[in-house]
Amino acid sequence: MKKQISLLLVASMCVSLLVGCGSSTSTQVKETDAASQQAATTEAAELPVLRVAYMSMFNGTEINYIIKNGLDIKNGFKIEPIQFTSGAPINEALSTDSFDVAATGGAYLFGITNFDAKVIGIYADESAGSEVWVKSDSDIAKVKGYNKDYPTVLGDPDTVKGCTILQTTGTTQQYMAVTWLKSLGLGSDDVEMVNMDPPTVYQAFASGRGDAAALAAPYCYKADPKTMTMACQLTDFGKGVYAYLMMPSSKYKDADKKELSLKLLKVMWQVGSIFKDDHNAMIEAVNSYYEECGNATTKDDVIAQCEGSFFFTAEDLKDMEFGKMELEYANFMVDEKKLEADKIDIMKGNIDVAAFETTLKEALTK
Repeated sequence: MKKQISLLLVASMCVSLLVGCGSSTSTQVKETDAASQQAATTEAAELPVLRVAYMSMFNGTEINYIIKNGLDIKNGFKIEPIQFTSGAPINEALSTDSFDVAATGGAYLFGITNFDAKVIGIYADESAGSEVWVKSDSDIAKVKGYNKDYPTVLGDPDTVKGCTILQTTGTTQQYMAVTWLKSLGLGSDDVEMVNMDPPTVYQAFASGRGDAAALAAPYCYKADPKTMTMACQLTDFGKGVYAYLMMPSSKYKDADKKELSLKLLKVMWQVGSIFKDDHNAMIEAVNSYYEECGNATTKDDVIAQCEGSFFFTAEDLKDMEFGKMELEYANFMVDEKKLEADKIDIMKGNIDVAAFETTLKEALTK
């Protein structure tokens, strides 16, 4: 009997020891995880910060992806994001010390000519999703192929002249609207161009204002096909629009901020490679970003946009003559009397081709 009691006591002690060891090990693991997390947080807090302005549109996707996946931290800096609805307010903020670098679209031209900002690189082709929409029951929608060079484009001089076009001045949307007009033998003086920010353009047109609207993605994908008809898209005319990294002049002169911004550019090209290798990853990233921004688009709309728009890899850019398309765009704005001719030289001087080419060479040799 005593022997049995002794065996039971030994067994009980062993179980207690095992439980105690397990509890101790579990506590140690938790403490180790907590310490690792604290170390990572401390390390991130000690990294140099880059304040990045970006938009709640397609070209803002990469910044969002980099932050969510910690690619900034992995590359030795931390992004502080500042979101805008379009490029025009980014330009207005250039002199306010609100950010160090901006990921922006066609509005960059007025940033570098009116505020002495500097463009240091290019990172996306966002040609798809730049469209002009008209009312489905309008006379414009009944005419197709007036210009034989553009057989799918709607409208002609008689139906379009005198109409009201809602658009965002100084952006790709204005470029889209005027390109449409020129294809019909018209110009800005032949219509009433009403300036609004991109979300308001869509909201106003959907509520009945205007005869036509130049819509950018994702707003063009919200258009109701029962009441609205697409008159044209930028790709109908063989035109392209890109997205750029632009720095305020004061930050460009700061060697550390410029170095960090060029490092960001290389990370963005790396993300471009991720998306090129896995197209579904890009679709998911864009779709997720639109959802976070409250942009009501369908997955099919995102897939359609990702067929025509993409993010550059370093390899994509190795033969690009940086500054050539930008000069064409600037001359277009001069013709439209939106940019003074004497600012062309300012534009050329504020596109840092040398920094772009050096950074590209470094990215290609890695």
